[in-house]
Amino acid sequence: MKKILLLLFFAVLMLTGCTAESEKNDAKIKIMSSVFPYYDFARNVSDGADVSVSMLLPPGAESHSFEPTPKDIIDMQNCDLFIYTGGESDVWIEKILESMSEPPRTLKIMEHADLLCEEFSEGMEDGHHDHEHDEHGHECEEYDEHLWTSPLNAVKAAEAICAALSEADTENEELYKANTKRYTDELLSLHDSFEKLTKGKNITMIFGDRFPFLYFAKEYGINYYAAFPGCSSHTEANASTIAFLIDKARETKAECIFYMELSNHLTANVIAEEAGCDICLFHSCHNLTRVELESGETYISLMNKNLEMLKNAF
Repeated sequence: MKKILLLLFFAVLMLTGCTAESEKNDAKIKIMSSVFPYYDFARNVSDGADVSVSMLLPPGAESHSFEPTPKDIIDMQNCDLFIYTGGESDVWIEKILESMSEPPRTLKIMEHADLLCEEFSEGMEDGHHDHEHDEHGHECEEYDEHLWTSPLNAVKAAEAICAALSEADTENEELYKANTKRYTDELLSLHDSFEKLTKGKNITMIFGDRFPFLYFAKEYGINYYAAFPGCSSHTEANASTIAFLIDKARETKAECIFYMELSNHLTANVIAEEAGCDICLFHSCHNLTRVELESGETYISLMNKNLEMLKNAF
């Protein structure tokens, strides 16, 4: 189905080429990001400049099942800077960009961050891969793409956005650099708060859900068990996985079984009920609801809620 949709989108691009080019001549700098974190970073870096920032993934949409519309593709072509992760999940984005006769300037965040190999923890479904990962990360079958869950990677992403935007709009370079310094200071303060909370503690988080928090867990020395890896398409675990996580919850005397945003948290509910504990939202910031967006939630505000959740849970 995705292949058919891509063919239709390419046809739309051919038919709308003239319109796209005329709109591109607008003086305002247009930035489009694939997901929420880069959208929020770009808003902070460009604050005060004549820049519009939009997001390809609509609020409330599940990224792994998202299908772009023809308008989305046209907006991609019309933007001045398109920001995306650049991993396996974004191959379709790169195919669309390659099909454009005049693609926008692009920024692939994976080229500017410290990457980790995708990891499968004990008891995790979809963890039957037979390839080996180098423990130092030199060779990977696939990299984990949720790199922004580490605030230090968020700093690198914001700095990369600043550099790309300064190149596209040299007149406002000093403004972008000043904004980036202010914002990265806030991110580093967030990092310090997580580090102080977790340093020297033996914390184990149990997720009855996908686990897009590998960068976060490695950054702060947190142990974890989860039903699925971060990019799994599954939402409900099988009986053996649930039984394993219930045992781990009892063994670690867990007070919370965590789930991520936009989840039905059915698996977390079952584990929590059997283990006699609560369920708790831990936000990956991959996307947010329209209510959250309209109420002014940001990457930092959501991560601060995660910080408070950890304080309460441990």
